[in-house]
Amino acid sequence: ALERRLGRDSSDHAALVELGHAYLASGQLDRATAVNFKAVQLRPRARETAEAYAHLGMILAYQGEDSVGLHAIDEALLLRPDLPEALLFRGMITFSGQDYPGAITAWTRYLEVAPTGADTNHVHALLQAARQMTAPPVSGPSGRIFN
Repeated sequence: ALERRLGRDSSDHAALVELGHAYLASGQLDRATAVNFKAVQLRPRARETAEAYAHLGMILAYQGEDSVGLHAIDEALLLRPDLPEALLFRGMITFSGQDYPGAITAWTRYLEVAPTGADTNHVHALLQAARQMTAPPVSGPSGRIFN
């Protein structure tokens, strides 16, 4: 149905964003990249484009382009500072880059704005792991360091 809508009007921004989400969810990364990129080109500063930026960011990071992916995520957060998906992805990218404070900030905010019914158990576990990575080492009585 979305592809037919775009066949009639290739500049249907809402359909592009929705189709990009569907393609990403089904693992069709090339198609997701193409339609999300087109949505960004059509309306780069529109609030609704934040989801397309977030999807592009995650795809780029998955392809090993962490810094470019993070830039796209940041663009999404400029448009919609509380977009749960962008916060989740930002935490994942910063955690994998060993920026644990950045991951903590993103995931803490994600948990504050996550939609009702969202499965947050995984994010709680990731957040705990990031906090453990930033905890100072503990010295025992012998002066040896324990983690």
